[in-house]
Amino acid sequence: MEQWEYRDPMAVAARRQRENQRREAACGKCEHRVSMGWGGQTLDACGQKGRRTYGVRCWMYQERA
Repeated sequence: MEQWEYRDPMAVAARRQRENQRREAACGKCEHRVSMGWGGQTLDACGQKGRRTYGVRCWMYQERA
């Protein structure tokens, strides 16, 4: 766990939610997005060959049709 995760549980939950919303706004509609289940959670990643960072819109972003 990171240092900020040891604080108030409500603040931690709010920060995680804001981060997920930011990532979805940047890459949520991209056709290269891939999702997989791992340990009971759904993880998202960029399916491009260069393994781009999910949540940071890149120049290869293409919106799904």
